[in-house]
Amino acid sequence: MARKITQYRVEDEGRDKGKLFLITEMLASKGEEWATRVLLALVASNADIPDDYELLGMAALAQLGMKVLLGLRWDIVEPLLNVMMECVQRVVDPNQAAATTRPLYGADGQPDPSGDYDIEEIQTRLMLRVEVWNLHMGFLEAVARSLKGKFKSAAAVKVPSGTKTSRG
Repeated sequence: MARKITQYRVEDEGRDKGKLFLITEMLASKGEEWATRVLLALVASNADIPDDYELLGMAALAQLGMKVLLGLRWDIVEPLLNVMMECVQRVVDPNQAAATTRPLYGADGQPDPSGDYDIEEIQTRLMLRVEVWNLHMGFLEAVARSLKGKFKSAAAVKVPSGTKTSRG
């Protein structure tokens, strides 16, 4: 079965208006690794996550939500955000019947998941991350809800007040 894909067209005013991006689901092994890295980072940062959630990988993240990334230090979250952008490709000429895609280009004009050449607005980057999250997590929310009762705690993620976050 093929990996899931979705498209995101920038509708907001600005330098990216009209650009079209193709978002492709991570390979299962990459997605499992990514989710495990997020959950292990949460545990290491003393975030309060429900018991045994680390065993669910992506399903746990689907239940906890994208806000879990806000509880992590920048040096930990940056590579995780970069992996998310590896799912994104630029549709070169969306008006052509046989439009082609290519990896995002960096400021130097070379393939680079930072996409600094292809993505010129901060809002576009944020929306693409939301779309990547939704592509990977949307179908897992129901799974996570059905498994939630099997865990001792269903508390939301809480970052201890003394924990440094990516904002400080």
